[in-house]
Amino acid sequence: ALAVTTTLGPWGKMVALQRQYNPPHVTKDGVTVANDIILEDAIENISAQILKEASRKTAKEAGDGTTTTILLANELVKRGFALVDEYGAANVSKSLLWGVEELVTKLKTLSTEISTEEQLKNVALISSNGDEEISTLVTQAFTLLGKEGQVLVRDGNSYNSRVEITNGILFDKSFPSPVFHKKDGSKSIIKDCRVLVTDLNLNTPQDSWFLISLQEEINKPLIVICNDISEVSLEVLVYAYKKGAQVYPMRSPFIAQAKEEGILDISIATGATLLSGKEGYNLDECTDAYLGFAESVEVDYKNTIILPFKDAVDNDLFAARVRYYQEKIMADTEGLKPNYEKRLAMLNSGTAIIYVGGSSEVDIQEKKDRIDDTVCAVRSSLKAGFVVGGGLTYNKLAEGFSNRERDKWIPSLYAKRLLEEVLTAPANKIKENGNIKTLTIDISKVIEPTFVVEQVIRNSVQAAIMIISTGAVVIDVDNEDRTNP
Repeated sequence: ALAVTTTLGPWGKMVALQRQYNPPHVTKDGVTVANDIILEDAIENISAQILKEASRKTAKEAGDGTTTTILLANELVKRGFALVDEYGAANVSKSLLWGVEELVTKLKTLSTEISTEEQLKNVALISSNGDEEISTLVTQAFTLLGKEGQVLVRDGNSYNSRVEITNGILFDKSFPSPVFHKKDGSKSIIKDCRVLVTDLNLNTPQDSWFLISLQEEINKPLIVICNDISEVSLEVLVYAYKKGAQVYPMRSPFIAQAKEEGILDISIATGATLLSGKEGYNLDECTDAYLGFAESVEVDYKNTIILPFKDAVDNDLFAARVRYYQEKIMADTEGLKPNYEKRLAMLNSGTAIIYVGGSSEVDIQEKKDRIDDTVCAVRSSLKAGFVVGGGLTYNKLAEGFSNRERDKWIPSLYAKRLLEEVLTAPANKIKENGNIKTLTIDISKVIEPTFVVEQVIRNSVQAAIMIISTGAVVIDVDNEDRTNP
């Protein structure tokens, strides 16, 4: 917590992370710092890993707030053991979870929706630690694309950073097996690949071996978007992947009629020919000519983003498909407008690529960390609104809970008091990092996403409960340290 929270707030400091064979990674991103910390003592390290996992969860769900998650969890742990000793782990856990719901309910009453570009810029400015260039780039990207668009961050090839808009496809499907994901939970980025789009199922081992042979033939990574994948077929692909094959399967998005239209959209956007079973095709008829092209495919645990090569797309066919959905939305009489809007957004919302410039690899990496945080913060605020930043919203939440259940369930009083004390920690730490006594901010400009604050509270409390309610730790001891067989 000491290492991570030194980065908190506009006066937070950088942390330099050792890289054995590369330049040091200098960052102000809390979760990046946390991921590099492994404690020598195995028992202490288990608690550290719990805090790190809470921080990662906040990063995964909200994209920001990782430092505050560790700060609050640590403060809860420091104060929480005394409550457990007095009232028992089960009562304290129940009480803390009840307190979280009280806080979230109150938080929503403090939230304001984004309505102006200036508000968007202010969210970006705070998340980027006051960096005018970064906040301008991110605001520009979302202003051009809207909240449905995707923003990717890439290394640039000059000192200056820039934004480039391109057509990309986003859908809410991911790899069917965790084996295909990175172990650290970050996005998998597959570059310069081919794309097979089909409404057929992968049913048998023979189907999988055919795809593996096809990938070897084209000698590039192969993304396979299909209707469904059987367990036995998936096992073959997982085995082959571990042996070096580059076949990446995933199920197609949407359901029923929407699924048929969705896979057609993907095939059009990537320049692929849809291999359709309804038209009499079989999987083993697929050749290089049926495959589409993608500059890159990004996959996390929830979503996939395909960035097609511009030259691979039939622009007339693509434009016709966009018009088709626009006409469907205008003529809707069956309440299907939201579905058509979602598919149009997938096809046509576009993708902004922020190419990050800098004077060195260390400089570029540090900027990329802050841009990633800023992008996620802006997206969260567009979806769920914003609240006052600078730790002031946490202070407001700490001013008191309702009196409900206070009389009939005494332990809840102490858990509420614990939360009230802990919630003042973010503002206090920001003042400590800035070496100031009074925190004075412009509440119209210093703002942060409501969803981030909610996830910080939920994940920090869950992590603290895990630690303070644990009664024993089992660790693996090296053979030479074992005194008894």
